[in-house]
Amino acid sequence: MKSKLLVASGILILASCVRVENRSLQSYLVGNWQLKSMGSDLNGNGSLDSNEVQMTIPDSMGLFTTFQADGKGVANIKINKFNLSSDFRWKVDEATKMVTIVSDSTQLLSALCTTQGAYDMTFALQNGSSSPIGKTLLTYHRK
Repeated sequence: MKSKLLVASGILILASCVRVENRSLQSYLVGNWQLKSMGSDLNGNGSLDSNEVQMTIPDSMGLFTTFQADGKGVANIKINKFNLSSDFRWKVDEATKMVTIVSDSTQLLSALCTTQGAYDMTFALQNGSSSPIGKTLLTYHRK
């Protein structure tokens, strides 16, 4: 009985992982995300390795981004009693995995989604260079 339960649990876990990877980036992003760390991709692998982390964001310092299904979003910074929020519009190029955020007709940033998991994702901010080495990486956790 235990082995059947383990097999069933394993199948459910694998199925849920496959679903995340098969979803469009647009639908994957919809929800609330908290910035957890920042750093530079020194080896160009698209993920933030432990030796590349320049800043870890504590939970007490809330840097949240909400992506809504209608292409709108809100960025929030919450530090103690200080709250700042800004509305934006966003779009995804599914072929390149590029996310563009625009506020008041001004492009704020363009970022490449380099890794995505069930609850975490990493963006590489684009700085005009085609080289992945040295890109600023932002790691978010789904809330």
